[in-house]
Amino acid sequence: GSVLGSGYINPHTLLSLRLYSNMPDVAFDAALIKERLQAALALRQTFFSAPYYRLCFGEGDLLPGIIIDRFNDILVLQLTTQGAWQVQEFVVAALIELLNPRGILLKNEQQSLSLEGLEPCTKTLYGEVLDTILIFENNIPFHVPLLNGQKTGWFYDQRNNRKRLESFVKGKTVLDIFAYLGSFGIYAGVYGASSVSFIESSKPACDYIQKNITENKLDDRATIICEDAFT
Repeated sequence: GSVLGSGYINPHTLLSLRLYSNMPDVAFDAALIKERLQAALALRQTFFSAPYYRLCFGEGDLLPGIIIDRFNDILVLQLTTQGAWQVQEFVVAALIELLNPRGILLKNEQQSLSLEGLEPCTKTLYGEVLDTILIFENNIPFHVPLLNGQKTGWFYDQRNNRKRLESFVKGKTVLDIFAYLGSFGIYAGVYGASSVSFIESSKPACDYIQKNITENKLDDRATIICEDAFT
């Protein structure tokens, strides 16, 4: 009989309630979304010196169903729930006001969308979005496909794991399996690995691995194997 907070409901999913406040009678409206995104931005600016990071991480930023990755002046958005989809206009308006981005891309391609009654789609919601962008993570450059890459294009959640390679790859032979864009292997090469091999089944991804190898001047130490890793 006690009130736990405020949330939005989709009775057609197993996770039917998404809590966004521990206070009663709080609306999931434009003011709340702007306030939460402003707090999320301030937190990232505290920890990251360059504008390449996950800006909003759903429930972690008290905005369930909303994922936003920042690639400098381009933002890639995922709306993973029906409730988040309903406030799409509020999210875009807040991002324009807070960051004045060059472009905002909606990249909703997750298999779970059908459970929420949503159709997969990729479309530009605001401004101009480039097909490929050069990012810098821990001062290491990577070419990233935004329109045709996996999920939002880059896996920012592995940033610290990649950085940890620095302490134990110098002089080692490294194999990067399911390499996607070659992030772990490129880090290893930059941090002094004697050689790096990449296994990736996607030909377009392998093309990006080659771009990133060349960008980081690792051509003499890198090998790409475009095959199924299990085989």
